[in-house]
Amino acid sequence: MTTSINYYEPAELRFLLVYYVFQLIGAAGHLFLLLLTISSRSIRNNGVVINFYSVFSLTLFLDAILLYTGHLTSSTHDIPPSIRIINATVRMTGMLANTCTTLTVVFRLFISVNIAVSTPFAKPLSKISDSILILVPYVVSLPFFIAYLASTIPNPQAVIRTRYFCDYTGSMLVEVTSNLTLALMCLMLLLAIMTALLLIRLRFSQHGLVYVRKSIDIVLGCRILLFGLYSLTTVIILSGTLNHAWSSFSDGATLAFALTGFWAFLLFLIQPDTFEAIMSCFGLRKGLKRRSSFLSITASRPQRPHPLSPTLSPAISPVSGPFALGDFGELRGEDDDFSLDSHGDTPATGAFSDKSRHKTHCRHLSKEERGKESMKSSHSSGQLSPPPIQHTHSVHTQHTQHTQHTQHSRRHSQSDSVSQEA
Repeated sequence: MTTSINYYEPAELRFLLVYYVFQLIGAAGHLFLLLLTISSRSIRNNGVVINFYSVFSLTLFLDAILLYTGHLTSSTHDIPPSIRIINATVRMTGMLANTCTTLTVVFRLFISVNIAVSTPFAKPLSKISDSILILVPYVVSLPFFIAYLASTIPNPQAVIRTRYFCDYTGSMLVEVTSNLTLALMCLMLLLAIMTALLLIRLRFSQHGLVYVRKSIDIVLGCRILLFGLYSLTTVIILSGTLNHAWSSFSDGATLAFALTGFWAFLLFLIQPDTFEAIMSCFGLRKGLKRRSSFLSITASRPQRPHPLSPTLSPAISPVSGPFALGDFGELRGEDDDFSLDSHGDTPATGAFSDKSRHKTHCRHLSKEERGKESMKSSHSSGQLSPPPIQHTHSVHTQHTQHTQHTQHSRRHSQSDSVSQEA
């Protein structure tokens, strides 16, 4: 004999605790990763990830509003209309915003891998900056947020308490939001699969040629697996809900969907890059230099500096010529125009992975070393440049003459003033 379940009454307490506690853990975890990223990394190179952390932490925290306001097991009439409206609005628009931010993270990684493989789409994709990707979630979700508020504030009785959350029932707006989220999740699943295939193709082409850390491939693989699992779970749950294969308030589907925020925090936490940041922030490893984000174009490049030749050019063995290691360990020439300079990342060529580091190194060269370099270049071209000592002597002579002229003019002005006073 089957028991009928009232979907408009709160669920069992143990299910409610699992639902809300894991949401709060996910919100606190993403907030921790956000603060850790801001304190230990370059913000410019991690804008997409920072946006991902901030949106997830905010939406998960507001989605658990029934827990910390004391309405965990309350019915519809016991919950104030304002709390019901906030819960229903943030839950639906937050689902859309989380989908968009995850899609931008996957797309950022997809751009980097395309540039590394030098696909035909690499150059047009490189024109998409991080600023555009950061704005996408807000441009998509804010109109729905305003529409939900405009629909629920004049009609608060339409927002009712279900088994786990408050829902705006009987509205076409809910159907549109769910279908758009489903379409974006399908796109994210497709991008995750394409990114994985491109990364595997790149690694097979680099086998035995370029050294790349295994931890980088593990982290990239875990993130692609996370994105694929997150999108696949959402596609299955939303498609089943929209097709009425199961109720939108069933225990299994709701709890599985609620755990995606916690999965995202867990897989972003368990990686070498985050552990190094934690150790550097708490002083466990002194003088540790932070690495760029794993979504940055320089993520997979070996972090050891290239050896320099006497003329300050990169000496990359065994290949000779104007080549340098690219973003994912690939070999590039000087004519390649696939560097993400618009993203603020490092250039694809040069002895140093950063232009500012190269300029700083050149400024720190002593005068004697510069003189030696100029002598070597002049000997190789067959012309002799004047020694640095003569140049220094001429500068000293000019400085002495200028000082004497200044003293003479001061004496002349003082004598004129004395004569005028007399």
